[in-house]
Amino acid sequence: PAFNNLKTILNDDTFLRLKSNQEEVTAMTTPTITYFKGWGLAEQSRWLLAYGGGVTNTGPTFRNVALSSFSEFDKLRSDGSLPFCQLPLLEMDGLKISQSQAMIRYIAKRSGLAGGTLAEQVRCDMIAEAVKDARLGVVKWPFSPDKDAHLNDFVAPLIAKWYPKLAEMIADDKELTYAHILIAEMVSSYDLMFESKGLSPPSADYENLKDLTAKVVGLPQMKEYLGSDKRFPFPAEGEICNSYVENVEVVLGRR
Repeated sequence: PAFNNLKTILNDDTFLRLKSNQEEVTAMTTPTITYFKGWGLAEQSRWLLAYGGGVTNTGPTFRNVALSSFSEFDKLRSDGSLPFCQLPLLEMDGLKISQSQAMIRYIAKRSGLAGGTLAEQVRCDMIAEAVKDARLGVVKWPFSPDKDAHLNDFVAPLIAKWYPKLAEMIADDKELTYAHILIAEMVSSYDLMFESKGLSPPSADYENLKDLTAKVVGLPQMKEYLGSDKRFPFPAEGEICNSYVENVEVVLGRR
């Protein structure tokens, strides 16, 4: 709006230069996630930023940078942006943060979702680590050549092990933290996975996990993100899945 008012007193060239400069500043200050063209290890951070961890704290105020070539990845390794030479990368508050769990914790602290006391913080961290282990079936899904075997032999045991424990952990929780958002992201992902094979979603057997997920995805800012072009499609099978796998292989220089 401010720029539109300025246009009435500036010539077109000056106005366009100012507008371009403002867009560059916005790009620099808006949290940016650099990753492949899909979910993987970056989706948890996207959910947290979408909830309200961005600069303006008003929803999905972040940018996705999806790499498409090995040269782009190699440049990030060479210029020191990736200290461990791995994706994803979060650029936020002038920091370049590598390692997905460090990214998650930074966003959580930045947005007041990490718990108020040390005891609450470490409890959130324990749940987050459990979710990381339980969510491995989501990360590995696109690369599994036999999706039925992946569900039966890998995902089902993970759900049987972790869902009851997580359901018990959050049974009496009253305040939403980053740990709850991570649980909702994982539960939603596994539900999509099972539904893509015509199966009942696992959350149907865990009422409080199902209710938590419905609460989180029903929030206005989460609805905005999940319905936006920032949200990559679930790589069920076929073209979307194959395209994501190819993108990962190309970016890592394996093809």
